[in-house]
Amino acid sequence: MNPQASPAPRKAPVTVAQLLDQEEAWAIEGLTDRIGRCGESSPGVERLRARIRRFPLFSAGLGALIGFVGAPIAVQSGRRLCEAAGTLRGLSPTGPSQIFRALRSESRRAGQTH
Repeated sequence: MNPQASPAPRKAPVTVAQLLDQEEAWAIEGLTDRIGRCGESSPGVERLRARIRRFPLFSAGLGALIGFVGAPIAVQSGRRLCEAAGTLRGLSPTGPSQIFRALRSESRRAGQTH
Protein backbone atom coordinates (compact mmCIF):
# COMPACT_ATOMS: atom_id res chain seq x y z
CA MET A 1 0.00 0.00 0.00
CA ASN A 2 2.14 2.80 -1.27
CA PRO A 3 0.63 6.14 -0.18
CA GLN A 4 1.77 7.81 -3.43
CA ALA A 5 0.15 5.20 -5.68
CA SER A 6 -3.53 5.47 -6.48
CA PRO A 7 -5.55 2.58 -5.07
CA ALA A 8 -6.82 0.00 -7.51
CA PRO A 9 -10.61 -0.06 -7.91
CA ARG A 10 -12.13 -2.74 -5.72
CA LYS A 11 -15.55 -4.25 -6.08
CA ALA A 12 -17.90 -4.16 -3.12
CA PRO A 13 -18.36 -7.44 -1.22
CA VAL A 14 -21.75 -9.11 -1.50
CA THR A 15 -21.62 -11.43 1.51
CA VAL A 16 -20.16 -11.21 4.97
CA ALA A 17 -17.61 -13.90 4.09
CA GLN A 18 -16.45 -11.85 1.08
CA LEU A 19 -16.20 -8.77 3.30
CA LEU A 20 -14.08 -10.65 5.84
CA ASP A 21 -11.87 -12.07 3.07
CA GLN A 22 -11.41 -8.58 1.62
CA GLU A 23 -10.59 -7.06 5.02
CA GLU A 24 -8.15 -9.88 5.74
CA ALA A 25 -6.40 -9.32 2.40
CA TRP A 26 -6.15 -5.57 3.05
CA ALA A 27 -4.76 -6.17 6.55
CA ILE A 28 -2.15 -8.62 5.26
CA GLU A 29 -1.22 -6.25 2.43
CA GLY A 30 -0.83 -3.33 4.85
CA LEU A 31 1.19 -5.38 7.30
CA THR A 32 3.47 -6.67 4.56
CA ASP A 33 4.02 -3.14 3.29
CA ARG A 34 4.73 -1.81 6.78
CA ILE A 35 7.20 -4.60 7.57
CA GLY A 36 8.91 -4.04 4.24
CA ARG A 37 9.48 -0.39 5.10
CA CYS A 38 10.85 -1.10 8.60
CA GLY A 39 14.41 -1.41 7.35
CA GLU A 40 14.44 1.91 5.53
CA SER A 41 17.16 4.22 6.69
CA SER A 42 16.05 7.28 8.62
CA PRO A 43 17.84 9.73 10.94
CA GLY A 44 16.01 8.34 13.99
CA VAL A 45 17.17 4.79 13.29
CA GLU A 46 20.77 5.91 12.80
CA ARG A 47 20.74 7.81 16.10
CA LEU A 48 19.28 4.79 17.86
CA ARG A 49 21.96 2.51 16.42
CA ALA A 50 24.68 4.92 17.55
CA ARG A 51 23.26 5.01 21.08
CA ILE A 52 23.04 1.22 21.26
CA ARG A 53 26.67 0.92 20.18
CA ARG A 54 27.75 3.58 22.66
CA PHE A 55 25.79 2.16 25.64
CA PRO A 56 25.35 -1.60 25.03
CA LEU A 57 24.68 -2.58 28.66
CA PHE A 58 22.12 0.16 29.14
CA SER A 59 20.41 -0.89 25.90
CA ALA A 60 20.31 -4.53 26.98
CA GLY A 61 18.92 -3.60 30.39
CA LEU A 62 16.29 -1.35 28.87
CA GLY A 63 15.29 -4.10 26.42
CA ALA A 64 14.96 -6.59 29.28
CA LEU A 65 12.85 -4.13 31.30
CA ILE A 66 10.55 -3.44 28.35
CA GLY A 67 10.19 -7.19 27.75
CA PHE A 68 9.51 -7.85 31.43
CA VAL A 69 6.79 -5.21 31.55
CA GLY A 70 5.43 -5.72 28.05
CA ALA A 71 5.16 -9.52 27.99
CA PRO A 72 2.36 -9.82 30.59
CA ILE A 73 0.46 -7.02 28.88
CA ALA A 74 0.78 -8.74 25.50
CA VAL A 75 -0.25 -12.12 26.93
CA GLN A 76 -3.27 -10.64 28.70
CA SER A 77 -4.33 -8.77 25.55
CA GLY A 78 -3.95 -11.95 23.52
CA ARG A 79 -6.08 -13.92 25.95
CA ARG A 80 -8.81 -11.27 25.88
CA LEU A 81 -8.77 -11.29 22.10
CA CYS A 82 -8.99 -15.09 22.05
CA GLU A 83 -11.86 -15.07 24.52
CA ALA A 84 -13.68 -12.45 22.46
CA ALA A 85 -13.21 -14.55 19.33
CA GLY A 86 -14.23 -17.70 21.21
CA THR A 87 -11.07 -19.60 20.30
CA LEU A 88 -9.24 -19.89 23.62
CA ARG A 89 -8.24 -23.50 24.22
CA GLY A 90 -5.67 -23.63 26.97
CA LEU A 91 -2.68 -21.52 26.04
CA SER A 92 -2.68 -22.28 22.31
CA PRO A 93 -1.42 -19.39 20.17
CA THR A 94 -4.02 -17.59 18.10
CA GLY A 95 -3.18 -15.94 14.83
CA PRO A 96 -5.21 -13.59 12.66
CA SER A 97 -6.40 -16.46 10.46
CA GLN A 98 -7.96 -18.23 13.45
CA ILE A 99 -9.70 -15.02 14.52
CA PHE A 100 -11.10 -14.45 11.03
CA ARG A 101 -12.22 -18.11 10.92
CA ALA A 102 -14.06 -17.67 14.23
CA LEU A 103 -15.72 -14.49 12.98
CA ARG A 104 -16.82 -16.25 9.79
CA SER A 105 -18.34 -19.16 11.72
CA GLU A 106 -20.19 -16.74 14.00
CA SER A 107 -21.56 -14.81 11.02
CA ARG A 108 -22.73 -18.09 9.44
CA ARG A 109 -24.44 -19.11 12.68
CA ALA A 110 -26.11 -15.71 12.91
CA GLY A 111 -27.30 -16.03 9.31
CA GLN A 112 -28.81 -19.46 9.99
CA THR A 113 -30.76 -18.36 13.07
CA HIS A 114 -32.55 -15.45 11.35
